[in-house]
Amino acid sequence: MKVRAATDADVPAIAALILAAASAEAPWTSYLPARLRRDPGLVQHAETVLRSHLAAGDETSVVVVAELSADESDRNRPEIVAAAVWDTHTSWAQPAKTGQPAKSDAAGCTTTYHTGDNWCPHDAGDDYRKLSALADAMRQGRRRFFAVEEPHVYLRVLATHPDHQGRGHAKALCRWGVALARRKRVGVCLATGSRGYIALSGMGFEDLGAVVVPAGQGYDEQILKALRMDAAAAQAASPSVWDSLWKYISS
Repeated sequence: MKVRAATDADVPAIAALILAAASAEAPWTSYLPARLRRDPGLVQHAETVLRSHLAAGDETSVVVVAELSADESDRNRPEIVAAAVWDTHTSWAQPAKTGQPAKSDAAGCTTTYHTGDNWCPHDAGDDYRKLSALADAMRQGRRRFFAVEEPHVYLRVLATHPDHQGRGHAKALCRWGVALARRKRVGVCLATGSRGYIALSGMGFEDLGAVVVPAGQGYDEQILKALRMDAAAAQAASPSVWDSLWKYISS
């Protein structure tokens, strides 16, 4: 398995993978029923969002994939089995409280908000009401927990195909982000469900609190977790390991 940057040719496979994972894994399946994962409108919108991230360039966002070789895949050809979308762009924020002196260096920096945050089709009908509620809650959680964070890269999406979960592919993509943060001397922030929380807590992330997706018609309240690895922790995380990983995945 190798981790590499995605290309435009990968977009259909990545979109299908993300929708398959979301419709099969809790808590995301509460918001995207399996019957909708192949809806043409949703598929097209997901592909449009991914292409917007690719077009934005590495200084704004990066899409990376975990790919099996032809020898490793049951399909006898290279196969993308996991994908991540990283927000790599930062901007200066205002002080958190009025009357505070302006902060210097990196203390007031936050990631930017992007139209690619919204994975729900525009003007979607009732079928996507739940998905829209999830998107709204995640945006609000991002503002609440990360708007006054020091400079950081932000994990927008992390998904592994249901047939390939539990094999370390998603963790490898998260390590890619930590390696990037280490090189940029910034932190890492993300929101995740229970499965991701268990996997990523062991990597040194700090639990900042709960992102609540309120209950609505046809779905129960769900709790996500906001996680952070600050710049110091990213710098301290086995430097030789991260540097070696970066050289490998960037070659």
